[in-house]
Amino acid sequence: MLKDIYKINIDDIDYSDTESIKNTFKVLLNIIEDLYQEVQKLREENQKLKDENSRLKGGNSKPKIKPKAQKEGDNASSGKLLRNRLKSKPSKKSGYNKRSELNVTDTRVIKVDRTNLPPDAEHKGYRDVIIQDIKFEVEVIRFRLERFSSKSTDQFIEASLPTGYGGYEHGPGLRSYILDEYYGQRVTEPKIFKKLKDIGIQISEGQISNIITKKHDQFHTEKEQIQKSGRVSTTYHHIDDTGARINGDNQHYSVLCNEYYSIFFTHPKKNRISVIDILMGTQELKFRIDEQTIEYLHETQLPQKYFLPLEQNVCPLSVSREEINTKLQALFPKLPKRYQDWIAEAAAISYYRSLPPEEQIQKNY
Repeated sequence: MLKDIYKINIDDIDYSDTESIKNTFKVLLNIIEDLYQEVQKLREENQKLKDENSRLKGGNSKPKIKPKAQKEGDNASSGKLLRNRLKSKPSKKSGYNKRSELNVTDTRVIKVDRTNLPPDAEHKGYRDVIIQDIKFEVEVIRFRLERFSSKSTDQFIEASLPTGYGGYEHGPGLRSYILDEYYGQRVTEPKIFKKLKDIGIQISEGQISNIITKKHDQFHTEKEQIQKSGRVSTTYHHIDDTGARINGDNQHYSVLCNEYYSIFFTHPKKNRISVIDILMGTQELKFRIDEQTIEYLHETQLPQKYFLPLEQNVCPLSVSREEINTKLQALFPKLPKRYQDWIAEAAAISYYRSLPPEEQIQKNY
């Protein structure tokens, strides 16, 4: 189409010939339309590249803002609006539950008022109308625990509460609801307290806080089991972290995951020791100064004067964090903090690599 523009010679145009001028305008308008479509395509491609570049840098892409809804009274757009309505098809939302697939929990038969029926009315069955609703009820359970006493054994015997009720003033359903509201729905404790109070639950704000923060050993056990199973689920794992404010202190959230599981951790520092501590799971992180430790330190910028004392004190025994700090203070009384961190990181990596292969998650540090 663009080659047609070179065929137009302004001096050869007969301006008295209406048909000739009309054909010239058609050519120009077609060229403008082609150029406009090409520009729009290039703009869309350029925006996609900008969004991808922003995403790789950790930013956000350009938000997709829908155009202003057109009113039927607008003369310029009423025809276009009508055409769009005729072309539009009902949307199919994935995951939408059909009425026929709902689990009906209650059936209520509504009778026609017989006094208003004409004499010749014939019964034609029923028409089903499915309506979803929700109901909140306060359940107050009184457990009557059977009791016995035995003089011969000097024992007092009493029946036990069902699982989930012993040691609590509130049942497992209410506790689960509070935990879901706080952690799942991000509802604050005062809002949870007000909601429960409005429906008639007798509970204090302190009891809500205790339910959120205490007696969670079962969740810690479940987390340990998930992490243990996740470690052997694949030969690779992903770890990432982000900054977080916890009780006014700057700390870090970390995630260890693959496509089967995700485990979250909180650490005060973002360093290799924190990563190894995460990979250790429930095992205690230890440290050891050996040949691998020295080899790793050669890849850092640790000054050469520190290598000879370390080589003379190589010990394959694994020690705790406090013991490695004490040992380093004894070897180097004025050791700078960053050099101490480098040596501790190298000692932690050496210990981790000394573990049996089945206890490691392979990762390049």
